[in-house]
Amino acid sequence: MRDILQIILATIERDRMLVSLPFGIAKLQALFLQFAPGAFKLTPDQVELLRSDNVVSEAAKAAELTLEGSGSCRTRWRRSCRNISGASVKPASFAHKSA
Repeated sequence: MRDILQIILATIERDRMLVSLPFGIAKLQALFLQFAPGAFKLTPDQVELLRSDNVVSEAAKAAELTLEGSGSCRTRWRRSCRNISGASVKPASFAHKSA
């Protein structure tokens, strides 16, 4: 996971320190953060979900229980959004902010 985050940070040209946090401490923080005002919330249930991988299994892929198996894909989703909203959906771009 750390490798993925480092790749993302390099891609968006951000320099951030990554700190490993044991699940026990994260759950303790979540007990307080779940009541925090605003959008920055973390619940103990979310910490528990982070304990296990949530990657699509090979069995689910074989049974076509994925978005690709259902006929949905990124291009099709963009077309649907364009049809609903009347505007095209553009990929996110990250601009480097200088200090």
